[in-house]
Amino acid sequence: MSICILGRMFWKYGVEIWLILVYNGYKHWIIMNYPLIRGDNVELEFKVVSAKKCTKKDVITALDIYCKSVDPGSLTDTNQIKDYIWNSEKHVNEKRTMFFYLLYGKNDEVMGYAEFAYLPNNQVLVLDYLCTCQRNHLLFFNFYHMVIQEITDSLKKKGCFIRYIITELSLNNRDRKLIDVDSNYFRHLLSLENYKLLKYPYYQPPLLNYDRAQEFNIAIKLLLN
Repeated sequence: MSICILGRMFWKYGVEIWLILVYNGYKHWIIMNYPLIRGDNVELEFKVVSAKKCTKKDVITALDIYCKSVDPGSLTDTNQIKDYIWNSEKHVNEKRTMFFYLLYGKNDEVMGYAEFAYLPNNQVLVLDYLCTCQRNHLLFFNFYHMVIQEITDSLKKKGCFIRYIITELSLNNRDRKLIDVDSNYFRHLLSLENYKLLKYPYYQPPLLNYDRAQEFNIAIKLLLN
């Protein structure tokens, strides 16, 4: 078990709030401590579980969050996703390893969906999707770091390591303003994780048959020197 003091904030009326993160296996506890108000402690608990170990009902709930969060031009057919999760033996000979995780709240409420792909030849981890039921920093960063830790530990058991993490960001725009909500959200939050934007745009074929090709660029983070 590890404990990390995330920091402190000052809200209205001079109340000092400490945020403490506790990590134990696949669980995180976020303890919001109000020291100036006796007995007023709020504990938030999150856990991540491989989608393969989750019930079909929970996977469908997570995919509903995914469909409502991801920009239309970046969606993958959910039938393909379900096939990877529930028929993984069909994909064992592929050159990439797929990881799917669900985020659960304290009462086992499904709160998020994440999908990553690992490319062993390049030691690259691709962040395909990371969606939460609400867009807020607390959910995003806890989910992100828990999943990265889970994948890192899983790969190390096989003698594999992550050198880079990359993700695609949409450049879909209107009147020169980026308009894809999910990509803009990622662009902001990942900059806080020291991701660097590669300013070499490219066109990607549509993921769904009725879609059109869209322009993307890549954000990248170096993990190993």
